[in-house]
Amino acid sequence: MRTSASALALLLCAAGSTYAQRGDGPRMMEFGGLGGFSLVRGLTVEQGSTKAKTGFENSFTGGAFLSRDSYKHVAGEVRYLFHGGAAMIESGGQRSTLAAQQHLFTYDLVYHFTRRGRRLRPFLSAGGGGRLVVGSGAEHTSYPGSGLVALTATTQMLPVFGGGGGVKIRLNRQVSMRFEFRDYISPAPRNILAAPPGSTLHGWMHDLMPLFGISYLF
Repeated sequence: MRTSASALALLLCAAGSTYAQRGDGPRMMEFGGLGGFSLVRGLTVEQGSTKAKTGFENSFTGGAFLSRDSYKHVAGEVRYLFHGGAAMIESGGQRSTLAAQQHLFTYDLVYHFTRRGRRLRPFLSAGGGGRLVVGSGAEHTSYPGSGLVALTATTQMLPVFGGGGGVKIRLNRQVSMRFEFRDYISPAPRNILAAPPGSTLHGWMHDLMPLFGISYLF
């Protein structure tokens, strides 16, 4: 977990740099929680003429964020998201899984189409950070698809890039809610999904996330 702590520290430093910049008018901090669902686009593994689907299962996701409006339209946001979809291999109509967790630490720039203080604020956001993938289940030496991909109880840190958009709705002076859709992209975790000699892993990880959030403004 030292790697994840270091990644979070770097993100907080980046956030502090943005917050220190001068903007127009009073700045506003926002702290809140997020919940939703992660729709995972699977990877593929190929061995000769045999192809199979691998990756991670869809799952509920949740987390928290801290942001600050530094300008009329632009804000910086640090966020953490967790989801627990198992690592899997699907071959010949059979599916094998290994319990897993994913922790995403990101810093985003957020552009609002309306100014600070407006009740409705449609926005676009983009940024990046780190994705910590943890294979937390018990390993097995033989299971359907084990000749194509080994599901391993290891830990791997990957870069992650994300983008999306949504709308913030101001409920009163101190409470806001948001609806958004994000795509988080990372290279394949080749330690967790270990392809043996003769197998080739293809594709990138995509987490398509519809999210709902509620936040406190101060």
